[in-house]
Amino acid sequence: MEDLTGKVILITGASSGIGEQLAHEYARKGARLALVARREEKLQEVAEKAREFGCPDAIVICADVSISNDCKRFVEETVNHFGRLDHLVNNAGINNAFYFEESKDISSSIPVMQRKDPCYWVDHSRVVWPLHKHLW
Repeated sequence: MEDLTGKVILITGASSGIGEQLAHEYARKGARLALVARREEKLQEVAEKAREFGCPDAIVICADVSISNDCKRFVEETVNHFGRLDHLVNNAGINNAFYFEESKDISSSIPVMQRKDPCYWVDHSRVVWPLHKHLW
């Protein structure tokens, strides 16, 4: 098992659910956290709890992963604050949930399926790799 003490972990979708629980677990292991989501107040609560669990440093970054410039910005802010990025947890996402048999019109799902923005599909490698390459 990798020692996560002091490692810099960026978690998207960190304001609730799996992302929030991942933040707690990484905090317990002494990781430094960059928490990303759209809801600042909720992110602040997660960051505070992470600090209580042992996180030595946590930053909150309000961003929307469906916007490419936001993706670039949150990676850059993380690297600027911590000087590096060790792990990227691509947790953010959306769903358009409904029972198919109860649906009268599934056309509302088409924009989700046809989205071409690579950042939306949580492919941050285009943002992280150039920064990673630059840092090394």
